[in-house]
Amino acid sequence: MPAFSRRPALAAVSLSLSLAAGFAAVTTPVAHAAPAEVCGGQVTDYVGGSALDTAFTGSVDLPGDTRTFSVTPLGAGSVVLQADISAPNNAGIRSAVGALTLRVNALGNGRLEFPVYAGKAYVNDVVCAAGSTRVTKMIGSVDVEDQANSVPFTLQRT
Repeated sequence: MPAFSRRPALAAVSLSLSLAAGFAAVTTPVAHAAPAEVCGGQVTDYVGGSALDTAFTGSVDLPGDTRTFSVTPLGAGSVVLQADISAPNNAGIRSAVGALTLRVNALGNGRLEFPVYAGKAYVNDVVCAAGSTRVTKMIGSVDVEDQANSVPFTLQRT
């Protein structure tokens, strides 16, 4: 009875594994670099880095009623904010304290969400001074108690 040789079988397995490894290396997706920050792409652009930054202030305009709206960073480098919106007809302030969520789009611009008394605020656009990444204006929509839908807002700081 002739002896069975394993050499051709082992060579075929080795060749198959080598080809598979080569194809895996070729088909592995290349990692993409994070977008370069343009405006508001870092938490510190909203709250400050080594020092606490100033609050954003503005208003929410409703039919027949304007309500003050402010967003105050509670710590340099922290994700915690305090959002204050005045109650109907300025009958007090409704506050929420909580963590912001920062998303950065493909252009390197930040998009923010943070809690407010009646739900959330959604920042759709940010503005920075020329040559700076520090946010000076936030534009978006906010949930306001006693309103069926979120309403637009603009907040600014100097």
